[in-house]
Amino acid sequence: MRLDTPKDMKEYLRELLAQPQLQLFLKSCNASFVYMPTIVIKPTCGVRVGALTYGQHLIEISSWMLGNDNSLASTLRHEFAHVVKSKCGLSGTPHGS
Repeated sequence: MRLDTPKDMKEYLRELLAQPQLQLFLKSCNASFVYMPTIVIKPTCGVRVGALTYGQHLIEISSWMLGNDNSLASTLRHEFAHVVKSKCGLSGTPHGS
């Protein structure tokens, strides 16, 4: 799948969301997705920062991530995990201690 636009990226997240394991996890924490997070491409999210997530509603992608679909897909999965964590109200720091 090409990940050239925010629309493509949202479609990729919808595919992730459709996975049975994720559906079971969301059900276990009484969470569901009515709306997918907004995805915005920015010139940069910071030095060596490919993307940032803000709660359940916004994922920002650094423009320099475009063109490498494998790295971008990996980054989107990572950021979507932050969205799911927020949606489920899980405690803990974003990247462990």
